[in-house]
Amino acid sequence: MQKMLEQAGTPDAKRRQAASLAANTLAKIQLEEARQYKEEHGIGVRPNSEPVTRVVYVKAERKRPVAPPATATVDHLLLPEQREWLGDFVRKYANTKNGVRFVADFIVEVRKKFERDLSVREMSQVLHFMGFSYGKLRSDYYFRAFRDPWNVVRRNLLVPLLHYLFTGPACGLPLVVWNFDEAGFYVEDHVSMGWYDNNQPLVERRTDQNPGKGPRFSVSAFLSAQFGVLVDKETGEHVGKLEWKGINNTKTTAELMDTAGRVLAAQYPEYFHVIQMDSARIHAAFPADACVPKKINLSDGGTNRVADRLFGSIGLKKIFSTKYPNDDTSGWRLERYRAALWEKPAVMSQKLLLEEVLEKHGVGMIFNPIAHPIFAAIELLWRDIKWDYKTSWVHKKAELEKCLRSWLAGATDPIDAELAGGYFRTARGFVDYYLNGGTERPSEREVKRAAEDQFSSLLPDGASHKVVQMSQFYNAMPQLP
Repeated sequence: MQKMLEQAGTPDAKRRQAASLAANTLAKIQLEEARQYKEEHGIGVRPNSEPVTRVVYVKAERKRPVAPPATATVDHLLLPEQREWLGDFVRKYANTKNGVRFVADFIVEVRKKFERDLSVREMSQVLHFMGFSYGKLRSDYYFRAFRDPWNVVRRNLLVPLLHYLFTGPACGLPLVVWNFDEAGFYVEDHVSMGWYDNNQPLVERRTDQNPGKGPRFSVSAFLSAQFGVLVDKETGEHVGKLEWKGINNTKTTAELMDTAGRVLAAQYPEYFHVIQMDSARIHAAFPADACVPKKINLSDGGTNRVADRLFGSIGLKKIFSTKYPNDDTSGWRLERYRAALWEKPAVMSQKLLLEEVLEKHGVGMIFNPIAHPIFAAIELLWRDIKWDYKTSWVHKKAELEKCLRSWLAGATDPIDAELAGGYFRTARGFVDYYLNGGTERPSEREVKRAAEDQFSSLLPDGASHKVVQMSQFYNAMPQLP
């Protein structure tokens, strides 16, 4: 977390470090509370299982090996030319399609090559001296997305809105935030961990491992601080996916959102519901008949052209000549036409497919910034389920399914508000960090504008309890802590 904040360019290093420490302290406290609750209620606890201390989610980055003093040396363990060979070996073979090699494997290779027999402690000392670390391997996409200027601006606008959504219920607003996400669970509990040189660019810290994860269980769920996992009271099952080799696409997600909207409207009609999710491609798709300028050519029709709801099948030139005759299009090329059409209010105000589906049930939708799982409380639920399976279950297909169902579907005591509330408090801690120290706080006007952009279609003219609730939401904004 600290490293990501540094890359985001936060100005005050001391304040950043203090905030990071405070956030991790809060996460540890919430983790301990969740563990105690699980023990008291028997959730995720299996007979004869030993308690294991786990790593908290979204932790501060582990301290990198400190550069050894100039006088330090491990020549008594391996000579410089031997260490050079070992370094090349680790970079080339430590993460292979057959799995990750560990310290013991390096000891074997050194023994074969140089007839030097090192202990695990001595080999660890050599690797430390050479600047190698063992950790999660990922491409630099995550870090590039986190630092992307457009994404930072979007986060600055969304953070105040997330703060009000998270704090509104505590201030008496009839508002429920549901965090939605999909996840994949594998029989072999595979994690992309491996060795890397601290001096390697992020893009090179990848693993070429053959996944070897075993069968995949596709899971999705809705989680709120007030009600825990969303469960359909008619069926007794959680609302979401729970199937082997499940397919997630725009169609299946729209069907799931329609089901969720129906259940929310039937079971909790007194609340205004907002579904918080990431902006995956399948979540941000337009309806099939929406006007998408990049699909429109200069001339009418086209082989792949689908008549849209705004302009039918006419081309860009005719659209501007008939609908926007005052625009001077002389010298425009295809991309200029498309960019100009995106800016037209009728085009820009179109709703995404999931927005239209949810609005039929009076439910709002909001996207998290890209590469910010720290704002998603449900990520902590996935963490707990995976830890439970890792430590308390036999790694077999049938056992993984039982584990998932014990947490979500058909459970006599599914994840309730007390445990879910801890997840949301952790997510709110990171939201508050950016609100109070990590970014410049937007004005109330900007906050309300962001809210109106997200929920404008839920505020039609005329009286309804949804409109009243959103009016209360707006009016309470300045008074919220």
